[in-house]
Amino acid sequence: MGEKDSGIGKALAKKLGQDIIPPARERHTTSTSFLMNPVRMLMFLTISEKTGINMRAVARETGSAPSAAKGHLDKLEEQGIIASTKIGGKKHYYLPQIADKGLCEKIHPLAQQENENIYKAIGRSAKGVGQLSKKTGMSPQLVDYHLKLLMKQGLVGKERKKYYATRHVQNIVGQLERQSTQAAEKILALLQEQNLSPSKARKYNNRIRVEVTLGETRKRITIYLVPRTLM
Repeated sequence: MGEKDSGIGKALAKKLGQDIIPPARERHTTSTSFLMNPVRMLMFLTISEKTGINMRAVARETGSAPSAAKGHLDKLEEQGIIASTKIGGKKHYYLPQIADKGLCEKIHPLAQQENENIYKAIGRSAKGVGQLSKKTGMSPQLVDYHLKLLMKQGLVGKERKKYYATRHVQNIVGQLERQSTQAAEKILALLQEQNLSPSKARKYNNRIRVEVTLGETRKRITIYLVPRTLM
């Protein structure tokens, strides 16, 4: 087994609870079973966690080669299972059952780990660059760079050399929470269309836990109705 397969196996183990080795060659399945491929399922789950994630980040998160990740993402997008919008020349992905293009464009910076770490380090009280540097372990220069990206999107504000989280994200979370029941129904319908025989879902903390069939086994998966980056 190659290094990339090992990376994928570890990522699958983290999401699905045990080491699953993807098939070396694509199985020819029906047009309604694209998510039965465990690597694509892993990518689907990753996008639910990090709305606005780009292709290279998906590859990194799933232990895939960028070229392989692009191929899988293209097939998922062709089937309408995921969607994307171009920002700065790069595709950023989201689940159309949960989000839309506009929301993806607003929150995509939080799909980058450094931005997410800084945003969550700010928390409920304003903090200076030095405080954020200590909490995140990032250099002050790097913190300052990422703060500017977050401010550009209106996710962070600045007052007297201290940075605070704006109400922008809270408003988005509120919107997604109000739509969560409908989003869960769309997700379950998709899993059924994909021949994954989903069990009755358990909804909690803005996510659903459901058992599906992947290959010849039943696996429990967690799908975020509000991206984890916003929680």
